Amino acid sequence: MLRIVTVIAIIAVSSSLTGADILREEWAVVEDGQEHLKDVIQDSITDSYGNTYVTGSVDGVTGGPATLSTAKYDNEGVKLWENLYHMDYDDLDIGLAIAIDNESNVFVTGIHSDTPNPVGHDDDTDLFTIKYDAAGRIEWREVYNGSLDVFDMGRDIAVDSEGNVLVTGVCNRGTGLSNVLTIKYDNNGTVLWEDIYSGTTITSVNSGYFVLCDTSCNVYVVALTSLSGTNFALLVRKFDPAGTELWLEEYDPELDMWQNYLDATIDDIGNTYILLNLSDVGNYSPTVLKYCPTGGAPIWIWNGFDNLASGEYEQGETISLSDNGLFIAGYFKRAAFAYTDIKVTKLDTDDGSEDWATLYNGPENRSDRPHAIHADNEGNVYIGGRANSAEELPFDEDDAVLIRMDSYTGGILASAIFDNNNLWDAFGNVGVDDAGEIYATGGTTTQYSNGQDRLIVKYVNTEMGDLFISNEPALFTLSPVHPNPTSGYANIDFALTHTENVTLEIYDINGRCVATPVDGEMHEGIHSVSIDASSLPAGVYFYSFSAQGENCVRKMIVLE
Repeated sequence: MLRIVTVIAIIAVSSSLTGADILREEWAVVEDGQEHLKDVIQDSITDSYGNTYVTGSVDGVTGGPATLSTAKYDNEGVKLWENLYHMDYDDLDIGLAIAIDNESNVFVTGIHSDTPNPVGHDDDTDLFTIKYDAAGRIEWREVYNGSLDVFDMGRDIAVDSEGNVLVTGVCNRGTGLSNVLTIKYDNNGTVLWEDIYSGTTITSVNSGYFVLCDTSCNVYVVALTSLSGTNFALLVRKFDPAGTELWLEEYDPELDMWQNYLDATIDDIGNTYILLNLSDVGNYSPTVLKYCPTGGAPIWIWNGFDNLASGEYEQGETISLSDNGLFIAGYFKRAAFAYTDIKVTKLDTDDGSEDWATLYNGPENRSDRPHAIHADNEGNVYIGGRANSAEELPFDEDDAVLIRMDSYTGGILASAIFDNNNLWDAFGNVGVDDAGEIYATGGTTTQYSNGQDRLIVKYVNTEMGDLFISNEPALFTLSPVHPNPTSGYANIDFALTHTENVTLEIYDINGRCVATPVDGEMHEGIHSVSIDASSLPAGVYFYSFSAQGENCVRKMIVLE
């Protein structure tokens, strides 16, 4: 904590600064539900205007298990609406995936259970799909309860260009066995078609993970089917808009596949990119496949095993597609190190060749992990996740991290750390609006067992040179901090020509505000703020002075 010491009089002198980019935090929303238990964002999406839609659950609203929560926030962080849905007092309802249409209607799929704590494929759960109108009112709710009245669940949802709703997931067909379930609804909730895929053997376990649409309203379902033990094969199926299967492709990697780490994306014409994670004699590595719109064998396969040395492993978590390439975010462990780094890899979409790979090692030089990636068409790649901190050992604290990269070179342009002074903070989704402003959603918790709050943070890309006003306005002057560098006390001096409301803030290199020495009205005249920087970690900092909408920024270096 930076300590403010005194405010005294001194003569002010102006200077200039140009410098690095930062991801500047505009606002943060941390929401703790009324029962102060688990309030979880499972999925989110941001529209072109910066509205952010989230779905998940909040615990104990009616004294029972998890209640479905879906909410909309505007680009200033104001909650426009929240809809809490509980079918019955003792039932469980969780939203797992969310989509929106061009009219700001919201669609959610997930799991409903009459059992408060379903634990397996033989419990009674149903797949639900809900449509909310633009004001958050439920327009329709459809429930799928399979013939065996056991485990059914929606995993992914999409809206095609005509406003139809596609859902995929799983339906049970016997003890420990399951089918891939895909349903298409029109915008009014009428079932247009339904498809159940049972696999090629009577003992197979099948499950749908992703549903995608091209601009012609064709539907692509990405699923897994069990072969034996931990061996799974990838299934990719294409349907025309009427639900007729056009092709089915199966890919058997002949290696163990991690079921929980998959991702998929699609371009406008139906080229489909799928991320898998495979294990080969103790080495773990991501694999990416590209399928063309007409099916057949993959056009190309990129295998991360080719880049691993003995004892190294890598896991891919998520992928994103832009006009500039395909981007993979995962984590990488060197053979001689105990911790992991975030790794981002760019592939050429034409042939699957690797353009570049970049590692991010967080500020505490411990384990870092991504959970979300978003590549825009303006040359930026944003990665959201968590960076492990050693500050709170033995609790192993994680802070949420957002990274901005250059999609052409792989260079890290900026990063930001969000620390809510809790045991765990993480970003699980990242969205960008048409203005290029970034919205990261996730969670924050003070205890691992039963406490979690929802987290939404807005960032803007800011060049320090853009913040600085070279011809300072007549209403104030701001002098350089002195001494600079400093390892203890330092003075920030300024002069006001009128009595004004002023703000003086200190930012670290990640764009996080670490102190606000001044925030309020100050009289005309010369002022100095004396601060004690000895408690700050060594590094580069920026102090930002604002009055009447004008802003000036200076650089400060703290030594050990």
